[in-house]
Formats: sequence, C-alpha cells, structure tokens
Amino acid sequence: MATREQILETSLHLFLQRGCKNLTMDEVASENGISKRTLYEMFKDKSSLLEESIISLHEKKRGMVTHYFERHENVLELLLDSMEKGDEKILDTHYQFMMEVKKYYPELHRRFIMTFQMKQYEMLKKLFYKGCEDGYFRKEGVDYDSLAYSLLVICNRTTDTTSFGDVRVNHQQAIMRTVVIILRGISTVKGIETIDNHIKNN
Repeated sequence: MATREQILETSLHLFLQRGCKNLTMDEVASENGISKRTLYEMFKDKSSLLEESIISLHEKKRGMVTHYFERHENVLELLLDSMEKGDEKILDTHYQFMMEVKKYYPELHRRFIMTFQMKQYEMLKKLFYKGCEDGYFRKEGVDYDSLAYSLLVICNRTTDTTSFGDVRVNHQQAIMRTVVIILRGISTVKGIETIDNHIKNN
C-alpha cells in the first residue's frame, strides 16, 4: 500500500495538474491504488489533503534552498544564482495553483501565506546579515528587515510576460534586473565586484 508520503507526492502532482477545485478524493484514491475509505482514514477531507500537499510543496522549495547553500561560496552568489536558475514554468504553475487555492480555499491560503512567507522572510534576513558579516553588504545605513520584506514581495510576483507596445517583458528577467540593482545598492566594494563577476561569467 502507498505510504502517506507517496500519497502526498501523488496528490501534489494531481492538484497542480488538475486544480484544487476539480480534483476529487475518488480520483486521488484511484491514482494511489487505495480505497476511498483508506484515504479518509489518513486525511479527514480534501481540504486537509490539500493543506498537507501545500506544506509538501513548500518543503520541496526549502530543499532547493538548502541545495543552493551547499553549492555556493557566498550569499551573493546564492541570491543571484537562485534567481537566475528558477524554472519559470514550474514557478508559474505554482503561482496559478496558489491563486486557485486562494479563490476556493481562502482560509487555507491565508494560513499558508502567514506561516510560510514569514519563514521566507526570516531566511532572507538571515542571508542579508550573513552577507554583512562576510563583508559583501554594508553594515550601516540599511534597514535589512524592511528590505527583506520588500524583496520578498517583489520575488513573489508571477513569471509570465507583459507587453508594452512591441516589447514583451518577462517578469522573471525584470525581477532579476531589479534584484541586481537593489543588491548593488547595499553592497560593499567586495560585493559589487562579486556581482559584476557573476554577471560577466553568466
């Protein structure tokens, strides 16, 4: 029989593929090769299954951050590379999924946003202060708590494109350019050199 973790993995895929409104518990049970009764013994209703699936999605993203930490020598490289290497299709799918959750499960969405964006906020502050300790960011004249919040708002935008006349602007690219400008503004000489080298090499 499928484990709880396997059921959550399958359910997350189904929610992202079919949407939280259209997916039924019968379909979830069928896809996992279990009875509907067994499914309800593990999850009291679809809302509970959806909430745990969203938590699973967030944990995957946290795993990506941990992976980035292991691969980079400093926080600037980490921040820049994580912005550049983001899979736009996946990010956009997650955005659309969360907008559907917000529409049909507003209380669940509110709890998710309050809990997990706060964790993102704390992580971003940690990166900024680590950058200060390592000499990449200026230690004075910057409110890093407010900056972390502002950057979080910017980075949580969708990644589709917008047209301005004949010009099509990709939001991911626009966000990346904005982040580079912000990071240069708070960086020391050492930090600016790191940013310039990163741009040159990538």
